[in-house]
Amino acid sequence: MLGPLHQTTLLLAAHGSTEDDRPRKAGEWLTHALREKALFGEVRCCFYKHDPPMHEALESCQSRQIVILPLLMSAGFFAEKVFPKALGLGEAPLENLPASFHLEQREILYAQPLGLHAGMTHLVIQSARQCLEEYPFPRRVDLKDACIALVGHGTTRHSKSRQSAENVVEALLKQKNACHDAKAFFIEEPPLVTEILDWKTTSDHLVVVPFMMADGPHAIEDIPLALGEPTQRVKHCMTHQRPTWRNPTQRSGKHIWVAPPIGRCQQLPSVVIDHVQQLVSSPMP
Repeated sequence: MLGPLHQTTLLLAAHGSTEDDRPRKAGEWLTHALREKALFGEVRCCFYKHDPPMHEALESCQSRQIVILPLLMSAGFFAEKVFPKALGLGEAPLENLPASFHLEQREILYAQPLGLHAGMTHLVIQSARQCLEEYPFPRRVDLKDACIALVGHGTTRHSKSRQSAENVVEALLKQKNACHDAKAFFIEEPPLVTEILDWKTTSDHLVVVPFMMADGPHAIEDIPLALGEPTQRVKHCMTHQRPTWRNPTQRSGKHIWVAPPIGRCQQLPSVVIDHVQQLVSSPMP
């Protein structure tokens, strides 16, 4: 069991992108929001594909007890192998998370990815509902009358990569009147995002929710392209920092909304805090 939060450094470990600066900004926004809560002794953010690099950020932490939180939506390849190696925690994959380490007189707890937290289901509902309320066309649509297409990254390199998205969908379907229907789709494995257009639903209102940490290329480029937006228009909108999808757009007989990624939800800092509090109050693995 770790000590109180005010004696703990929270190190947020994010993927980042070499193609777009928005993932870095998303990580920095979350870091700033958590610092404002004044619960932790220190809050830092590091990136796999941005500065500061992961191993340097870990070395610069001031506290003797550190919680590393992977800002990933699923377990799997990056959470268990890539991030631990980049942090200098060893070469062997960490298949059982959370995992604890004692390095240079410091206690380090490498947490489960944030996307595994049960609060993600609530964030998906809030994100979809807010999108419908913000764009009430052709009329205001209640979420209980709309379907949610949850889009995760997915990868054939690791079987766990799809589990968190599928778990959220299962939880959505169990919640009475949360939404009309829900299904998971993925960027890199079936069912692919393009299959959303062929999804046979009994509602013609559909909200696509990117189950992702940032509004990077997957969220603002890959999803609109897969849903039939012309490449030239998407590229033009990205260059001029305009929305790459008009809410709602009619495709395949459905009105389709695309919500912001989960990592941009204003309630995300509260989920992070709850995630960490559960970890530090549990016996160290």
